[in-house]
Amino acid sequence: YEWDLATGRGFASHNVANIIGLPPGQPIRLKALLATVHEDDRELVDRTVERILAGSPSLGTEYRIRRPSDGEIRWIFDRGSAQGAE
Repeated sequence: YEWDLATGRGFASHNVANIIGLPPGQPIRLKALLATVHEDDRELVDRTVERILAGSPSLGTEYRIRRPSDGEIRWIFDRGSAQGAE
């Protein structure tokens, strides 16, 4: 997936949307994506996002999500990096 920090909107590939339990092929909001993070792992994910936005190189984090489509809890390994505007 990727998102535009200026608008808060993003896109998840069909596979990522299926794993997370969000509708495939539709734009998603960062808020909806972060809402899937398990409450016990939210602080970890928030800190990781802050580090990426502060300029850290690509980071990987393992955490749980609760799929909005069925409530199933899944472990996710997520790797991300921020890219500047071109």
